[in-house]
Amino acid sequence: AERLHAVLQSCARYLPDGVRFTRPRGGMSLWAELPAGIDTTELLRDAERCGVSYLPGQRFGAGRDHAHALRLSFGALSPAEIELG
Repeated sequence: AERLHAVLQSCARYLPDGVRFTRPRGGMSLWAELPAGIDTTELLRDAERCGVSYLPGQRFGAGRDHAHALRLSFGALSPAEIELG
């Protein structure tokens, strides 16, 4: 619950306008959708250089285009690490 609270607050505080994210009903991952035209696979290398990793939405797009989406896993991170990311 503590990590979920941290990821929801951090996303609300730091993600720019136009990014939508869901409150997960279970599990330790959050789904986020960036504005159309942004390819999260292309952005991953830059994010990793900054110490942030995620799974690009294309890995979850069976029959749908999720190139602009990503999945953030927060289960193994402390609330401080989540906010820093």
